[in-house]
Amino acid sequence: MGSGVSQTALVAEQRSGLTARRQEMLFGILFAAPVVLHLVIFKYYPVLYSIGLSLYRGSLLDPLQKFYGLGNYLFVLRNEYAIRGFLNTFLYAAMYVPGTVVLGIVLGMLVSKEYAGKAIFRVAYYTPVVVSIVAAVQVWSWVLSPNNYGLANVTLSSLGLPTFEWFYHPNTALASVAVLGFWNVGLNMLIFLAAIKNIPGELYESATVDGAGSWRMFWRITIPLLMPTIYFVVITSTILSMRLFEPILLLTGGGPLNSTTTVSFQIYEQAFQFARWGRASAQAAIFFFIVLLITVVQYKVLPESYEK
Repeated sequence: MGSGVSQTALVAEQRSGLTARRQEMLFGILFAAPVVLHLVIFKYYPVLYSIGLSLYRGSLLDPLQKFYGLGNYLFVLRNEYAIRGFLNTFLYAAMYVPGTVVLGIVLGMLVSKEYAGKAIFRVAYYTPVVVSIVAAVQVWSWVLSPNNYGLANVTLSSLGLPTFEWFYHPNTALASVAVLGFWNVGLNMLIFLAAIKNIPGELYESATVDGAGSWRMFWRITIPLLMPTIYFVVITSTILSMRLFEPILLLTGGGPLNSTTTVSFQIYEQAFQFARWGRASAQAAIFFFIVLLITVVQYKVLPESYEK
């Protein structure tokens, strides 16, 4: 009799536990459902639709008018204007990424020191991050204006140095846009500041006792311990540089002589100005796989010690 009661109690307990697990699973699904639906509707479905759209040619009202196969991809890979967009994008990244990493480290080191007014400098360096890109473009269009009231040219002229046309000459336009990109270096400054603060002070004290100078401590202690952070900033800055669009749209329009046209700007042109949805989708797909390949290569060349 006692054995039967205990078995019944055990079965009831198992059913109760199973019911509790089902309830927990149900609540988990309910809480995760909004996020999953958001990803499916606004992330994955548009990507899949864009890939499908790249196989068609059509009009504004009927983008799936005619199946075109890989024709759009072949056109993008053979088109001189599209290739120029890829080259400009990579050239911009080659200028922007090293510059923003170096500036981030320098500013991070400066604001990590103890001195009066340190908080003011931190706020000043970070403020451009929260400023609208439109406002930033207006400021830099004045600073680098080729006219007599441009701050940069006025300064160079007062020093007896040659002036430049900045955004209005093919040789300097893309570099000028890269300088504008450094406006948002405050975010990288904060990332490096946090990493610098995590470096044990005992290492610097020991190095000082051994007679090491500031420059040697920077290269032998600070930089090696910052390498994981440097790697992270390089990855994120590379991805960010590949998305260059707003300054091109607001400042140069891809000119002069297509010297600042980028992939993102060309995708916008093909899709929203010329209604070439298939061609724009094909270029976006090619660019996506190129960026993915670059990211994979960066992960592969990452030293094993930094992954731990």
